[in-house]
Formats: sequence, C-alpha cells, structure tokens
Amino acid sequence: MLFLIASCGEESAFASDETNDELAVQPDPHFIAELERQVSAIPPASQTNEEKCAFYQSRGVANFRLGRYPAAIADLTQAEASIGYWQTNTAPCSRDIIRDALISAYEESGDFVADIEYLKRTLDKLSASDLTRHLFIDTGLAHAQLDLGRLPEANASLESAKGLLLRLRHSSRIVTLEASAAIHGVDARLQMTEGNYRAGVELARQEVDIRREILHAQSELYVPNSEAALEGRRYVAIAEARLAYALISTGKLGEAGHFARLSYVEVATLSGFGSNRTVSALKLLAIIRLREGHIKQAEQLFDRALQAADRAKIVPYSLGLAELRAWKGLVLNMQGRWAKSAEIFRQRDTGMRESEEQFSRFGARHSEWALALLNLGKSAQAEGMLRHQITGAERLPRPDPADIAVFRGYLGNTLSAQGKSEAALAQYRLALPELVKPWRYGGGDDGKDAAIGYVQQYKLRVIVEGYLELLARMARSGETPAGIDVAGETFGLADTVRNGLVQRAITASTARTSLPNSQLAGLARREQDAANRAQSLGSLLERVSLMPNKQTDDATINALEREVRLAQEQQAALAKEITARFPTYAELVAPRATAISDVRRLLRPDEAVVAFFVGARQTYVWTLEGDTSRFRAIPISRERLLQQVESLRHSVDLSDGTLKRFDVAAAQQLYSSLLAPDGALWATARTLIVIPDGPLAQIPLGLLLTGRDGDVTDGSQGIDANRPWLIKRVAISEFSSANVLLALRTASTKAAERRPFLGFGDPVFAAQPPAGERTTRGLSVRDLVVAPAAADTDTAPASARPSGVPLVEAFSHLPPLPDTGEELRDIARSTGADLQRDLFLGVRATVGNVKAAELSRYRVVAFATHSLAPGEVTGLDEPALAMSNPALVSDPGSNGFLSIDDILSLTLDADWVVLSACNTGKHDDENGESASGLERAFFYAGARGILVSNWAVETVSARLLTTTLFRNQAADHRMSRAQALRQAMLEVMRTPGEKYGHPAFWAAFSLVGDGRD
Repeated sequence: MLFLIASCGEESAFASDETNDELAVQPDPHFIAELERQVSAIPPASQTNEEKCAFYQSRGVANFRLGRYPAAIADLTQAEASIGYWQTNTAPCSRDIIRDALISAYEESGDFVADIEYLKRTLDKLSASDLTRHLFIDTGLAHAQLDLGRLPEANASLESAKGLLLRLRHSSRIVTLEASAAIHGVDARLQMTEGNYRAGVELARQEVDIRREILHAQSELYVPNSEAALEGRRYVAIAEARLAYALISTGKLGEAGHFARLSYVEVATLSGFGSNRTVSALKLLAIIRLREGHIKQAEQLFDRALQAADRAKIVPYSLGLAELRAWKGLVLNMQGRWAKSAEIFRQRDTGMRESEEQFSRFGARHSEWALALLNLGKSAQAEGMLRHQITGAERLPRPDPADIAVFRGYLGNTLSAQGKSEAALAQYRLALPELVKPWRYGGGDDGKDAAIGYVQQYKLRVIVEGYLELLARMARSGETPAGIDVAGETFGLADTVRNGLVQRAITASTARTSLPNSQLAGLARREQDAANRAQSLGSLLERVSLMPNKQTDDATINALEREVRLAQEQQAALAKEITARFPTYAELVAPRATAISDVRRLLRPDEAVVAFFVGARQTYVWTLEGDTSRFRAIPISRERLLQQVESLRHSVDLSDGTLKRFDVAAAQQLYSSLLAPDGALWATARTLIVIPDGPLAQIPLGLLLTGRDGDVTDGSQGIDANRPWLIKRVAISEFSSANVLLALRTASTKAAERRPFLGFGDPVFAAQPPAGERTTRGLSVRDLVVAPAAADTDTAPASARPSGVPLVEAFSHLPPLPDTGEELRDIARSTGADLQRDLFLGVRATVGNVKAAELSRYRVVAFATHSLAPGEVTGLDEPALAMSNPALVSDPGSNGFLSIDDILSLTLDADWVVLSACNTGKHDDENGESASGLERAFFYAGARGILVSNWAVETVSARLLTTTLFRNQAADHRMSRAQALRQAMLEVMRTPGEKYGHPAFWAAFSLVGDGRD
C-alpha cells in the first residue's frame, strides 16, 4: 500500500490558514466617499432642464450604486422627465445611462411590475430602426417577466431579442458583444428556471466570458472610472453571481464559490460595504459555505451580511433581512448555540412587527426558533409556535409537504420532551415518510434552495434523533405500542440518515456523468431533467405565490401549477421505468431503507453486524447475529465520542515524524461501552461487519482494546504486540450503510476467469517537485522520534480548510510519490501479475489509461496516488484521485484527476479496489461525504471490497502489510478478504526487530465492503 508521510498528513497539500478571504475585501474609500457626497447633494434653486437632468442623473446613479433603490428611482425618474425622451444625449446627461440605471433599480428593488410597465413605455417610444435599444429592452423585459413567473412572455421577449441580434451583425464589436451577453444572461436564467441546468451553466459561462471580453475592450476606449467602465464591471459581477447560482444547482460548489468570491470583490469595491448588493453577495457566499458543510465559515459570512444590511439602513421589517436572520439562527442551531439563536429570532420578530400589514401576512414564527426554544427548556412556547406553523402551512393554497413534515418532526421532539409520548409518536408517524424521500440539488437563482441538501440532512437527523430517543425510552419503560419493532424501525431510519451523507456526492455526479449503458443514460438524463424542472418551477411557484397581490395574478400561478404537475408526472413515470429496467442504478441514486430482515438473510453463520448511530445526546447500537437482534441506547454524546476519537487518531498520527503513546484508556472505554455489552452475541463470529456513524467512521475498530490483560512492558513507548486488540479476536469489514451491504451482496456474481492485478501509480505531477517538500514517502520506523509521555494529553491541530488552488496550479502543489511504484511492483509480484502489461506507472498513470483499460478483467485494481477532497482544487467539486499531469504526459481530453464522474462510468469486476492515497478512508465529521462518495462510486462501478487508508502511514510497514495480505490470499484462495487483512495485521504487529506492535503501523488500513472470499 502506497503512502507518503511527508505529503499525506492530517493537513491537505493545499491547506491554508482559517482566514476567510471573502471578508478581507476593502472597497476604494475615495470612490465610496464620492458616492456618499453625491447622494447628500441638494439641487440648486434655479436650473435649466439640462442641469436638472445632470444633477438627478448623478444623484440617482450614486443612490443606485449604494443600493438605495427608492431614492434612486425617484431621482432617475426626475432626470428623465427633465431631459425629455427625444432630446439629444449630452455629456453630463445621458438617456441611456438614466434608462439602464432606472431599469436595474426597479429590478433590484423587487418592483417587477413597475419595471415591465416602464420598459413597455420606453419600447413604445422607440424608433423602429433603433434595433440596439429594442434588443436591450427585450432582454430587460424577459428578466422581469421571469421574476414574475410569466414564462411564455419571457420566452417571447427572448426570441424577439435573438431575432434582433441577427439584424445587428454589422454593428460595432462592442455593441454585438453587449447584445450577445444580454441574451446569454436571459437564456441562462430561463434554462435554469425550466430545469435545464447543464444548458443554464454553459450559457452562464458564456455570458461571463463575453462580459469580460467587453470589459477588456472598454478598457482600451475609456478611462478606468468612466460610466461605461463602471457599468462594465457591474455587469461582470452580475454575470459571475448568476453563474455561481447555476453551478450550485448542479452541485459544483467549489467552482460556485470561486465565481461568488469574484462577484463579491467587485460588488464590494463598486458599492461599498453598506449596500444591498454587498448584502446579497455575502449571502450567496454564506449559502455556498453552508451547503459545503462549513458551518462556522457560513456563520461568519451571514454575520458580515447582517452588518452590511445594518450599514445599508435596510428597514427592520424587510423580508430580505428577516431571511438573513433566519439563516443565522439556523447555523447557530447547527452548532447547538441555542441562546444566541433564540436572540437572533427575537430580533427578527421585533423587526418584522414594525410593518403591521406585512407581519399579519407573513408572521415571524420559524421552526428553527422553536427548536432553539425547545433546547432552552421552553417546550410549551415551542409547541405553540410549531402548531401555529402547521395550521398556517396547511391552509395555504399550495402547502409544501416537506415544510409541514419538518414542523411535525420538530413538534414530535417538543412533545417527547414534555413526556407526551403518544402524541409525539403520532407526529413522527406523519412527518418521517415525507422526510426520508430522496432529494435533489435545488434550482432557482435566489438561494432559497441553494443549501437544501445539507440543511435537509441536518433537519432529518435532528428529527430522527428525537424519534430514536422516544422509542428507546418507551422500550425501557415498557410503553412501546403494539406492532412497533423498535430495533427494526430504528435500524432502517438510522440507515436512511447514513445514506444521506453519501448521496450528496453521488446525486450530483449522476446528474452529469457519462453512464456506460446508453439506454440507461438516456432514461436517467430525461428523469433528471424532469425532476429538475419540477423542482425549479416549484421554487418559482412558491416565490410568486408569496409576492404582494400587485406583483402577480391567478393566471400566472395556475399556469405554473400545471407545469409543475406535468413535470412531476413525467419524472415519476421515468423513475418507475428506471427502477424496473435498471434496479442497480435506481438503488444508487435513491436507496431504500434497509430492514434488519434484509441484512439477516444475507449473513453467513460466522458473521455478525454491529451498526451505530451517534446522536447529540446518546449513541445507539444495533447488534445482529443469526435470528437475534439487540438495540441499545448509550448515554454517550457526540461531543464526548468525538473527543475520544480525536485522541485516538492523534495517538496514531505519524505525520510529524513522532511516534506517540497510544491512548489505552480511550481504546478500552470505547470497547467497553460500544461493543462489550453485546459481545456474547458475536462471540463465535469470525468476521464482524461494522456500520459506523459520525466520529466512529474516523477510526478502525480493530484498534480497540477488549480488556486490560497483556499490559505493556515498555511503558515509555506504548508499543506492544501483546495487547488485547479487537482485531486479534475477529476480522472486521466496514460498510457506510446497511443499504450498501445489501446492494453488494445481491449484485451479480463475478466472472470466473480474471487476471490477478492491475495497478496505477507514481504519477508525474510537475517538472520540478514543490519547494521544501520531501520527494519520497521518506519516513521509516527508524526515523520516528518517540514522543514524551506528555503527548498523551495533546490534541491534534485542526486541519485548515482547503484554499481552493486553481486547477492549473494544482499539480505544482503535489509532491511526487516514487515509493508507490515499488509498492505496486511488490503487490504485482505477490499476486503473479505481468509487470509490463498490468502496471501503469509514471507517465502511463493517466486518466485516459484508466478509462481505456479492461478493468473488468482484473480481481484487484490499485490506485497509488494523492486523493483530493471537494473544493481543494477550484473546479473539483467532488472527491478525486490525482493522476499524471496532462501538461507533461499524453492524456488528451483529461484534466488529470479521476473524479466520481469518471469512476461511475467505469466497469469493474474486482474483489478489491486498493485506494492507496492519503486518508482515503477518513470521514470528515463535519461534512461526512468525501471518502463515502469515492467508496460508493467504486462499488457502483463493480468493486466488492475497497482497501482504504485511515491516516498517513510509515513506509516499510505499509508495504509489508499489503504485500503480506495479497501473498496470503494468493496462497489460499479460500481465505476471505477480511481474514486476509486480519492475518496481515497480526503478522505486521509481530514483526521481529521492529516496533510495529503500535497500531499506527498495523491498523492504518480498513476493508470497506464485502469481506467474504
């Protein structure tokens, strides 16, 4: 197995400090000061019409740039009235500038009806030969019509603009570019609204490129702070934000963050910190961070957005401000900071009450406010709030069943906290069927659905935890209602939550990957498009339904309802066809809840299952063996478990070159609480199948200690093969969920004739290795320094967040891995592979060669390289394996990274896939999906077992373990994969003359997947 301590430590090769780059932008103080001077100016008592126009134009544009839209509209309307439509443009007073600013001010203030009326009046006054202005008014109309949900009218306006563009082909370069960019912007929005996300992203990219080209051309014609140059920069920022929203809808969050940051920098520079535009830009960045699972960074950004809103003097009852405060309360709840969350919601309530009319319509109740109150001991107040929300939501003309399900689930938690078990149970029964439905990435361009995946997963977990607590309490007290199988019902629900952590990566990829079966690919694409259309139009319908009456009408709402129903019916029919014809794919994208009986019937007599679910206050354990099932609730909180796991991980971390004293106490305590009480059930098992959750996914359970016998003789080093490690008692295989176990064991049988081994490794990353980096895996056991006893109390430093290195720079940050080539050769020799035919090393370790290889002809397929987490490289929004740099080798059409998209398109028939990359088995407890995404993708491609690393390891022991593993299996084909790994671990820990008894050496690898032969 191929690991590099120097480059595979806890910190990413791309790590940076925790500073939020997004918060560091400082606008030009002189520019903002000038805008403030202009808006505070008072018109002279006596002016000509031309002077009036110039004054109100200047003040109106300044107000608009500072986000003060009502004042901007008043000033710009006065300016237009002063100049008269047919009067010739003069230098200080321009009809075009006034018109463009007025249209944008109407649009950004949300008065779309006034925007349309103004545009139509302007269009009526245009000369038939004024094609350019006609085109821009058409695109403006299309934007406003889209905002109001008037899709046929928006389509008609867009088609009119496209026809005019054909007639403008002989115009100047900048005019045609501006016209083309305007059309691309509208078309991108329309495609996104229709659910055509791929087309929307491509059009949005093209708009950004064209806007940048325009800006470059304008820089050669105008001085930097001219009106044309400033408008050009503003349009680039708008286009970048539009592209970011489009990318969010396809799950490409890292790239979305890149364009959102660019947009924010420009907006903050042009408009200052205290402007509506800056508020919106910060909100977009915060939503992206939240959807990535970076909760603390999201909180910082929402804080900054609220500060900007305060500086912009946004009215306290603003719905936009209320939404921001609700986002802030949500992220506080996610961190368990209930008092601060309740205070934010109280401020929200106070502000919204300042508009009696608006408050009577929308109110200020919120499910997350109720959750905060519940956790502060105010359950009666929370109950009243949630009951009112349920009643109100059910009375809506178009009630959202997902929202109602959350309200009911939270109400179940509230009633359970008051001891009202039967009433709580009834609410859970109503809520959970809706909540466990598969979800998709949301559409829309307002951010409402942008964080749906991560937030929905959080809410589901909160509700499921409450339900588990209730059932465990009822079981203990003998109150469980007749007909409820507590172990069985809780097992399936916990598995649904575990599956959700994996599905974020997989669902995004299946929406854009190239599936190997052409019939499946066509069906899947049509089903995804229909589902996207239903979701996107549904979001638009919800927004339009909540608009003031003067902004919408029944005909528009009814038309949207018909389109949503049609899309839903199409999606349901296609999903049914896929399930019938391609059940494996259906199970991948929408896994069903797995029952205990499903798992039991697939177990061998010498196997047992232990599954975990880690709640905020309790941990739950299911043990299955033969016909027996046992369910337990343990009073160990998630925080406590995380502390113990972090301590264990720190004590096996070799990345700093020190061998630390193993945390014996934590290893004993975890075994004693998690496994020992049910030890009699699996006492005769030869293989223990483990389904971990949360912090427990970060450690291999084989390093737990089953007792206190065999105390060490060398206390200073804490290294001794005689300890009672769990791996000595039983072989272990691991699954991310019971659903994956079921899918693997019901898959088609493997081919009889296959070659033994295929390996890809030692990729070529850069012509010169990164400065200051070790260029080999380097450290062996003799290099390690034994840490002093005080290390027992150390805690490992938190990994810095990925800095988002640009794709073109990524390879220069990756240290070479020459040891991986030798490791692959050793495994190839052990398995009897052909070293010439079956090894792809150096310049041959390319993405293209992986795709071209006949992978289904091999029993073992190995990848020996670096792995990357989502967002580490801009443009890589999913886990990936680094292959050779296409700039240095022959690999046409590749970016050099083997992504989930690529893996899903492979066809394997492998007993093992060896992911010999940095921390491929480590699960991020905050985000939880990186390793799982890679694992599930390889399982779908045809792997039955995956060998992954849990941390950076020492060179010699890594090679010894993997070559021993495959040599043992080659010698005894009846030996299971789990037993082969166990035997290799035992041999490594007993290696004469070395100090390999420490689990840092022998426990670094886990078998994920089926451990059978």
